[in-house]
Amino acid sequence: MKIRNSSSLCSITLALTVAFSTVLLSGCGDEKSAAKPDTRTAAQKKADEVYNPTPEQKAKQEAERQARIDANKPRSVEFTNPGISEDSNYTDIGKIMVAFKIYNARRNWEETPDDIADSSAVRLNYDGIDRKLFALEQKRDQTSDSFKKADIAKEMAAVVNSISEPYKNVQLVKISFDSDTIKLRPYDFTLKGFKVSEAFFSDKVSLSKDDKQNTPDDNDLKGAPSDAALSFTPLDYYVGLFNTTNNTFIKVDDEQVARKIEAARNTAKVDVYGFVQSIQRKRVNGADQKDRYVYIQPQRIDIRDGKTNEILFSKII
Repeated sequence: MKIRNSSSLCSITLALTVAFSTVLLSGCGDEKSAAKPDTRTAAQKKADEVYNPTPEQKAKQEAERQARIDANKPRSVEFTNPGISEDSNYTDIGKIMVAFKIYNARRNWEETPDDIADSSAVRLNYDGIDRKLFALEQKRDQTSDSFKKADIAKEMAAVVNSISEPYKNVQLVKISFDSDTIKLRPYDFTLKGFKVSEAFFSDKVSLSKDDKQNTPDDNDLKGAPSDAALSFTPLDYYVGLFNTTNNTFIKVDDEQVARKIEAARNTAKVDVYGFVQSIQRKRVNGADQKDRYVYIQPQRIDIRDGKTNEILFSKII
């Protein structure tokens, strides 16, 4: 009997001990899991966010960084290489309003009538300017009524669409540069050839101060371009070259040909044949800028005597 009571007492004692221990352990766990107050100052929180960010903060920072990059990317549509063709199939993009029409025919984003009208403004009636577009611009410029201005802008946008439509499938283009514009250098006897402008034969939209300092020869010459693209009529439209950084030197091994080029160099023409590689519009912080670009990827370069039009040298690139 005593043994049975002693056993029961031990069982009760053990159960109580286990239960009490469980309560103690549970209490300890709760105490450990209790959140500590954040005593960091605002400056410390900012520093931790920069130098010791949480995974969530890292993801947020990366998303914000990518958003800033995307906001400065130009609007752009790219085209494939159609291959080399006969010279007669190349449209002269250097003529007045040709770059303008190619851009407006081939862009794949919408632009408002006011935006198009602003970019179409031409103050002088050059040969090649659409007469109706010029007359509407004069009328818009002389009108103070905002509703009338908006109506005229719509008319101008319709004219732009109409005159650009024939250029919807134009991709093969050519452009001719004066020797002074393209910076055709004197013959290099060591390298055996002629150097051309690193400022223009660039894939950059514009040149930084460092770029200009790194091409001092260009800056010493008259009319050196400050941009890597040249403005055409209307002035908001530019033509640039693409994928040309490896073609700033025209090698001419034949001495007789080199002599002819050197003799005609000051009045020579450099003709670039190629295709429209892309249409672009510059953006800053997500806002469209006025500058619009047509980029040409060259297929062939000719050096031509500016007086006789004789092609002195031709190179496929």
